[in-house]
Amino acid sequence: MAWMNLLSVIRQLPVFGIYVIMFTDILKTFFQFAIVFVIFIIAFGLGFHILLENQVLILTTIDWTEIGSFVIYRPHLCTWEDRY
Repeated sequence: MAWMNLLSVIRQLPVFGIYVIMFTDILKTFFQFAIVFVIFIIAFGLGFHILLENQVLILTTIDWTEIGSFVIYRPHLCTWEDRY
């Protein structure tokens, strides 16, 4: 909250005003993307959970399906061979 107050004060300065506006616009766009990204992660994780609930795998609990779907979106974190 203090950072937002500081940004609103700095926005009124003619030198830094445009940069604060750009920063808030980029931050707003990032949060809009992050909300959609989290919805997709949860959707794919629940889909894996439903498809693999009768299998004897590590992906049978909901928390591991969410982690598994996150790893699919971010493959450089670890490979599937490292997990099993």
